[in-house]
Amino acid sequence: MIAQLSVLIPNKPGAFARVVDIMSEENVNCLSVSTFDARDFGVLYLIVDQPQRLQKALEEKGYKVVMNHTIAVRMDHRPGYMNQILQQMGQANINIEGLYSFMSRKDMQPVLVFRTNDTSVVEAFLEGKGHYVFKTLEELAE
Repeated sequence: MIAQLSVLIPNKPGAFARVVDIMSEENVNCLSVSTFDARDFGVLYLIVDQPQRLQKALEEKGYKVVMNHTIAVRMDHRPGYMNQILQQMGQANINIEGLYSFMSRKDMQPVLVFRTNDTSVVEAFLEGKGHYVFKTLEELAE
């Protein structure tokens, strides 16, 4: 399981920069970033090398932060692979609560990140289907 921080930020100029500034002050390295925005606020989804440290620092500065466990799956870099994963999950009646992707630093392979209601069960399911699931932040950061 990979920890993901969800940070509620105002939808205003400089809001992202303030969070990144705190990351820098805390010497926290960002592995992945994604956003969701609405009219008045945004949610910054972060996978970082020191999630507990960053969560504490952000909360001390008044940010609302939630830590969730996510699943990170290495995808083959070919058309249809993401569809294969998502179809298998759908057929198994697995609900996806959030999803984004990024490129692995080590081998430039796409990584699919998502949340579900039962991370451990879904990890085992995906591994049983032959998908590679990252287990630790260190492994993901390689």
